[in-house]
Amino acid sequence: MKNAQRISFLFLLIVFAACATINESATLAGKWRLTETLADPGDGSGKWNPVTKESYLTFNNDGTVTSTESPNYQSYTIADSTKLEFTLTDGRKQVVAYRMEGPALIITPQCIEACGSKYMRVN
Repeated sequence: MKNAQRISFLFLLIVFAACATINESATLAGKWRLTETLADPGDGSGKWNPVTKESYLTFNNDGTVTSTESPNYQSYTIADSTKLEFTLTDGRKQVVAYRMEGPALIITPQCIEACGSKYMRVN
């Protein structure tokens, strides 16, 4: 009886983990417009500034990605609930932090000073 309970528990755990991954992918899938960027000069005074030119980042359901700012992005993988891994056209990997802040997607690459990009969903 205990083995049946353990197997049932493990099955439910796997199902819930798979659903969480699917939901994260579904949350990112779509076209995002860059609306603001953050750059800090090193003294903590950095602020989010509006972007004046059109720039988009599109996450496709098949794991591919396109970007007008970073045309070398080829695909993406959700590493965990806070990290994305982009594969570049030359095969290199780039890991960035990400989070949802209300309707905004915030992506922060590894920078010495504070930096980031804020996107709003287009579709």
